[in-house]
Parts: sequence; structure tokens; C-alpha cells
Amino acid sequence: MTEQNKLQPVELKDQLADLTETMQREDIKLSPEMQKYFDETLGGLTDKMAKGEMPTRKELDEFIRIIKEYIEKERLIKKLNVRFKGNKYLHEDVEWEKVEESLRENLEAFRSINEMEKAGHEPDVYNADEKGFDIGTCSKEAPESGRNCVYDREAAEGLRKEIPGVKFNGSAEEMANEMGIVLMPPEHYENILQKKGEFDIKSWSWLRTFPDIRKSGGVLYGKRAVGIHVNQSRAYTHDVNIGWRGSLRIKWKKP
Repeated sequence: MTEQNKLQPVELKDQLADLTETMQREDIKLSPEMQKYFDETLGGLTDKMAKGEMPTRKELDEFIRIIKEYIEKERLIKKLNVRFKGNKYLHEDVEWEKVEESLRENLEAFRSINEMEKAGHEPDVYNADEKGFDIGTCSKEAPESGRNCVYDREAAEGLRKEIPGVKFNGSAEEMANEMGIVLMPPEHYENILQKKGEFDIKSWSWLRTFPDIRKSGGVLYGKRAVGIHVNQSRAYTHDVNIGWRGSLRIKWKKP
């Protein structure tokens, strides 16, 4: 093993200090399972050092990565909890404890919701039934990060071919797919989300479009202007006021 790949005691000390300071500042506590992993892995690293067998930086990096992922997940849970309590009108009969339990069982959902959070979608529970719940874009206006986009890849490719050099922000469907979510169903937008609050007063949001409508060249968008509107537009339409809303279905944790 080269000296460059060996882990120095000061590196382990500094990394642990940073993690500890972050958890204390944000009041994040390790779960029993994570505490066990933390203690066993750290014990293994320090035991090696005590025997003069220097661990590798790769070992430390993996340890730090797992702990940081846990911290990021707990940070997201805290944000979602605060938003959930502040938006009771979106989910009056839903218990946060059941939502949290179900989220903790679904690591893929965590990844998707975290991407939504980073992109300004302000994800929150807006619909629930006996089988599960829907978390979607609950920002009052379409997120700025997704504005000026066309509907899907087909529209994007067609627009680039027809108008070389045209400036727009990708496609709504592709951005949603990258996050592991779908565009919000129009019936959810019109009959659930917009009935519980006022959204898209200044913006438009691309919505999930049925194949027969898409084949005709049209796609669905929603907005609020003297009432709730779900209408058709051309898939290649793009504007600074046009964005999109996403949604993710999550099953309840089994008893």
C-alpha cells in the first residue's frame, strides 16, 4: 500500500469532528441500527491503527459516505415534517407518523423526493387513500428550475431540428424521469391539488398527457386564472412562465 492511500489518524479525527458538529448543530441522532454500524466500523478502523495496520482512505470514504447519506436523509425528513405541519390544508386526515414510517421503508422514494426538494418543488403529501399517498410539487408556482421547458424529448428534438440554436430548458417529462417521478396526473391537479389551494396563478404547469392526445400533437397543462384550467397546447411550446409539476405514489408501510 502506498503512503498516499494510507489513512492518517488526523484525517479520521477531522472527519469525525465534522460529522459530529453537523449532527449536533442540526439535532440529528443516529438510529439504533446506524449507531451499531457507526460503532462497529469506527472500532474496526481504530483497532487497525492501534495494531499499526493503517486503514485505507477508501475505507474511510465509504464510512463517511454512508453516514453523510444518513444525515441527508434525516435532514430531508425534518424539512418534510415542517412543511407537512405548515400545509395541513393539503392533507387534513393524514398522520405524519404513518407518512414517515412509509418513507423510511422506501429508499428510492427518498432519492426522488430529495431531488424534488433540491429543484424547488416543495414536495408534500397532497393526496392519500387506503393503499398509499401521493407526494407532489406543492410550490405555489411552477418551480423556477424547470421553467422554459417543452413537454417531452420528442418535442425537444423536433424544436432543435426546426429552429437550430433555439434556447429552452430541456423537457418536463425527461426532468421528471431523472428524478424518478411522473408528471402530475391532470385529474389530481384539477380535482385534488387545485381544490385544496391556489396554485399556478402566474405560471403554467405541464401535466401528464394521455397517449391519444399526445399522438395528435397536443399536451396538457394546468393553470389558475378566474378558475381552474386544464387545457391543451403544443408540446414544443416553451416560455419563462411554463414549468411542470411532478408526483410520486408511495405505498403505506405494511403493519
